[in-house]
Amino acid sequence: MSTFYMFCFLLSFLLSLMYVYKWNDHFNEHITLLFMIIPLGNYGYWEFSVAKSVEQAALGIKMTYIGGCYAPLMIMLSIFALCQIQINKKIQLLFYMITGGVFCSSLTIGHNKFFYKGLVRRVVDGRNVFIKEYNVAHTVFYIMLICYLLIGIASLLYSLSRRKEVSKTTIILLLIVDGVTLFTFAGGRFLLGKDLVPACLDVALFILLIISDRLGMYNVNETVVHAMIQRGDIGVISFDLKHRFLGCNDKAKEFYPPVEMLRVDRRVSEKEPELRQLREWIRQVDLYMQMDALEKRGDRYYKISADFVFEKSHFRGYHFLITDCTDERKYEELLKQQADAAMQASEAKGRFLANMSHEIRTPINAVLGLDTMILRESKESQIREYAVDIENAGQSLLALVNDILDFSKIESGKMEIIPLEYDFSSLIHDVVGMMSMKARDKELELKLELDEKLPAGLYGDDVRIRQVLINILSNAVKYTEKGSVVLSVAGVVEGDSVLLHFAVKDTGIGIKQEDIGKLFSAFERIEEKRNRNIEGTGLGMNITIQLLALMGSKLDVESVYGEGSTFSFDLRQEIRNAEPIGDLQERISKQAKSYTYVVSCVAPDAKILVVDDNAMNRRVFGSLLKQTQVQIDEACDGKEALELAAKNSYDIIFLDHMMPGLDGIEVRQQMLSWKDYPNKNTPVIALTANAVTGAKEQYLAAGFDDYLSKPINPDKLEQMLFDLLPEEKKKQQAVSEDKAVPQEEELPQIDGVDWDYALLKLKDISLVKGVVKDFSVMAESDLQELAVMAGQLKQAYEEEEKEQAFDAYRVKVHAMKTTAAMFGATNVSSIARLLEYAARDKESDTIWSLHDIFSKEWLKLKESLDNAFELNSGKQQDRLQIEPIMLKQYLTMLRAAMEELDTDTADAIVEELQQYAFNKNASGRLKALAVAVRNLDIEGAVNLLDEWNEEVE
Repeated sequence: MSTFYMFCFLLSFLLSLMYVYKWNDHFNEHITLLFMIIPLGNYGYWEFSVAKSVEQAALGIKMTYIGGCYAPLMIMLSIFALCQIQINKKIQLLFYMITGGVFCSSLTIGHNKFFYKGLVRRVVDGRNVFIKEYNVAHTVFYIMLICYLLIGIASLLYSLSRRKEVSKTTIILLLIVDGVTLFTFAGGRFLLGKDLVPACLDVALFILLIISDRLGMYNVNETVVHAMIQRGDIGVISFDLKHRFLGCNDKAKEFYPPVEMLRVDRRVSEKEPELRQLREWIRQVDLYMQMDALEKRGDRYYKISADFVFEKSHFRGYHFLITDCTDERKYEELLKQQADAAMQASEAKGRFLANMSHEIRTPINAVLGLDTMILRESKESQIREYAVDIENAGQSLLALVNDILDFSKIESGKMEIIPLEYDFSSLIHDVVGMMSMKARDKELELKLELDEKLPAGLYGDDVRIRQVLINILSNAVKYTEKGSVVLSVAGVVEGDSVLLHFAVKDTGIGIKQEDIGKLFSAFERIEEKRNRNIEGTGLGMNITIQLLALMGSKLDVESVYGEGSTFSFDLRQEIRNAEPIGDLQERISKQAKSYTYVVSCVAPDAKILVVDDNAMNRRVFGSLLKQTQVQIDEACDGKEALELAAKNSYDIIFLDHMMPGLDGIEVRQQMLSWKDYPNKNTPVIALTANAVTGAKEQYLAAGFDDYLSKPINPDKLEQMLFDLLPEEKKKQQAVSEDKAVPQEEELPQIDGVDWDYALLKLKDISLVKGVVKDFSVMAESDLQELAVMAGQLKQAYEEEEKEQAFDAYRVKVHAMKTTAAMFGATNVSSIARLLEYAARDKESDTIWSLHDIFSKEWLKLKESLDNAFELNSGKQQDRLQIEPIMLKQYLTMLRAAMEELDTDTADAIVEELQQYAFNKNASGRLKALAVAVRNLDIEGAVNLLDEWNEEVE
């Protein structure tokens, strides 16, 4: 028997190796344990058969019970997995505990008589024979293993009768495994007279490997079948991991009739030409682990794809999914036709607008960076030089805006070169002037090396040349941290033309030779990580290359990494004025001295209405039209605007769009609904801070005659005014020559406030100060109103209430955003913008996270401005006390001024009152009164004045 047991051990060990190296990923953990414990148990049988002593025989017996105890349990649990029988984890743990307890009791053999009553060695015919006398624990062992095997047989019989998706062949083979094991363990020894358990277990392992190799035991599971059933509108053909057919649904048969030739558990035969296409699909899955194809049958389109089935991260099988996508395909073809038709125009618009958006950035900084109001009134030569700068930069901006608005150029997809006569000295001066501030901010030296013999008047596209130079110089300044940037301009006169040579040399970071090509690619930047803090999109040099190509030139680049770069190009221009440029500064100075601003005309009899809920916006509007002498009425909201428009006649009405209560569009709609009123034919202009594409069409559709974007461009406002005013009310009149020249003045440095940005919009330092003073007066009141609206938003429960609360909050914070932006408080304005967008998009979480931060920054800004401009300065005890009689006179005068809408007088009286000392109650009343006056709240101001008058009396 020892030879027989040695053979069984070696066979089981060989089968285990085959499992490990070929099929181990096919089974679950129970099968894995089975292939591990059976060789150990078989080794125990061999050890027992060759034992020379009782102790050696006891050791062999203990090893046999590793297989004897655990093999039936693993077979039962494996059958559960195959038949998709779910058992509670606690029950499964109980099985392991019972088995473990029985096995542990077997380990006591030789130490006590709990498992065996005795183990006696006898020598028969020269051989060792060991006599085993069984006890109670051994009886428990037999009952346990018989129960396990009987449960397994019952599960298989149930699956065979009810669960048809499990292969019948597989179930029969497993019945053989379970049955033979049961027979061998339970009665084989008594009937055959020999212990054949090792051979039985080898047979079990061998059959399991056959099942794995031939039938894909654990691939044919409930997941595959359920997936087919659920896809009623999709054709499904299912295979196991060995490419054996599992089944298909009716939809698959409709699309691919040859699939009916297939038989379950069989591979697709090479001898069946009808199935050639299916074999190709399987080959695709084999090679690429995916399948995605589109096929046409008649007038229908079908998409074929592979869908893989996994269970506990193991690959179990796959389906071919066949989907009718005819409608989607036709829709895609229609979309493709439409997309192709629009593609060229769309790409042209995209390229053109991208270029224009980049180009427009530089001249707009120059145009808005200089003070329009001062330019009109100043007699100083230096200020007149600024006027020349504004004129030239403004022309550049106008040319670019005209290009953007020129729809035919957008459709053509190219920027045209428009040659005109231009002053070459002005072009160079503009370029240097535009870049000098950026260079000065970085403490760089910007040098100009200009050949004074070059002709002054040339013929070409100065707008494009200016853009090329600005792009190159801007890059040089951005990528240079110390040293200098030099612009060299030389040239050679050849007959009626001059070949200009431009070169920009910097001491910056330089460019690696392999990165120079990236300069000419749109949206690509060099050394992105190193230069991530430098602004820009990577468009500038790409625009430069295109512009130079259009003008018949190209850009040359020389660079030493870490030392600097030189960008140069040659450009031929026709000569129209051969006079040499000479000294550039002297030439510009002469031009400035010869400049005189004359207002086109005045209209003292004209009357306009300005409607805006922001007092500062109304003040700025009036200041910009001061020289025109136009009479201006103001309204702070839609209700007041309707009242004034109903009783007064105006030549033009300027109506803000976004206001609390009635917005501008609603006010206009009500005006249009009136049958007869004094302003039936009066032009109405929309004022908006959100001038985007399509804005004009939107306002025209709402009944407006035109729109004006904020911040207001003074020249555009004046032009619109005189285009719309009746001819009989316009009078020609030059500006008086004896006006006082305003003195230069510096504004105090305040954290978070950009005065240059403020002067882009307000143009006059005195106007900036007025706006700051208005802000100081209104700041606390505005913040209180916003807090009230935030509270209402928190308390709103119904959707309609929330909608109204969000709108009210949005309108108010929008006004505060505009107020802050007007005098350059960009930080606070940015937070307000985020709050406005959050209210627009109904994002309450964003509002609550930013509202308190905004409030603190708003009050901090007010305090900084009050201290810097000495607003509300002086302690109460240091101020003069006002006599009751004088106070009563002031209040009476202020009441009259408000009733007559004499805002200048009302503002002056409030400022005078703020110089006196008041008690706490009166100080609060004065603050409220100042807010009412600024907001043109006539009713509120009159009520406050009447109350105060009664108290004074």
